[in-house]
Amino acid sequence: MAIRIRYIRTGGLTEYVSSDDFRHQDFEAISILRAYSHANNPRSKPDDVALLLAYDEEKLAGYLGAIPEILFKGDQAYEVCWYSCMWVSPEYRREGIAKMLLEDAGRHYGNRVFITNYISSSKAAFLKNDQFSEIMVLQGVRAYLRFNLRQYLPQRKPAFAIFRPVLGLMDVCGNLLTGIFIRPGKSRSELYSIKPVKGIDDELAAFIDQEMRDSPFRRGAREFEWLIKFPWVTALRADCVDPSRYYFSQFSPDFRQWMLEIRDRKGRISGFALLTRHKNILKTRYILGKYQVMPELFRFIYRLMKSEKISTLVSHSAKMVPEIMRHRRSFILLRPSEHGFMATPEAVELLKGEKGEFYEGDGDGMFT
Repeated sequence: MAIRIRYIRTGGLTEYVSSDDFRHQDFEAISILRAYSHANNPRSKPDDVALLLAYDEEKLAGYLGAIPEILFKGDQAYEVCWYSCMWVSPEYRREGIAKMLLEDAGRHYGNRVFITNYISSSKAAFLKNDQFSEIMVLQGVRAYLRFNLRQYLPQRKPAFAIFRPVLGLMDVCGNLLTGIFIRPGKSRSELYSIKPVKGIDDELAAFIDQEMRDSPFRRGAREFEWLIKFPWVTALRADCVDPSRYYFSQFSPDFRQWMLEIRDRKGRISGFALLTRHKNILKTRYILGKYQVMPELFRFIYRLMKSEKISTLVSHSAKMVPEIMRHRRSFILLRPSEHGFMATPEAVELLKGEKGEFYEGDGDGMFT
């Protein structure tokens, strides 16, 4: 078996997802949503490799996605990338294809590679061959506000699927009780106003630039607007996507994003937040601003969860997690959560001496 690697560059992604090769394979190497998102990445050049395809003759055997990124160190900017969405067909596993894809992609970016949003089994595989080391773990919390046994238990153990009607009834009863007995702490007079915004003006852009100066990736207004305008998940009807051909998330009926602007009583910008709801979970992808803003932002998030009937809040923000812990009695249950980052030795070398601040939304964390 001779495996060959084909490279799809950023400038050719939209053409690829319209091609006969894309349509006639047994599975899709990228969703159309992700292809258009990659194609509009403001940090990507047209000739950057965004997708690697492994073929056995003309048959697609596996793939690996790459997200071009810029890492800043002082006044210097370095081209790096994030790996995303690697998959190998079951009939080709244990043939070294995954290793081939990883090494080949790395060479295109000088082996300056980061990975995030991984599960424990993937982490073990990446660490096994010493190509990667874990460089950062954000400590967070998973806070349960509403019962959602009807969805949660069948996902963990499929045998519970036949009990969905009973679990749904238990959810209704439990949520009626929590609506009566679980409430947020008493609110002080509001010191800040919080409102959703659809775009980022010059004033907000300047605030974001200032707050992100300690991040190695320094995402700004262009990057945040890209994240909002080109998500990887859609809330369209399920029949608009085909989960049998693409094995990563692309549909969620409740998917939504909020970009929040926070101002003090004098009208000065004091904070910024980017939240996503996906599968009844609200996540705080980016939270910028001083600690003084967090109590008001927490109350906004709590009211949002109540009004939208969101079951779970997940945050790995060093500023928001302490606020959630202070309001532990406002939730049914709290559980610890972690969000890790891995990097190659070449990428670690770039971070030497000034690792900076990482966010849950970095890499592909914002998209899934």
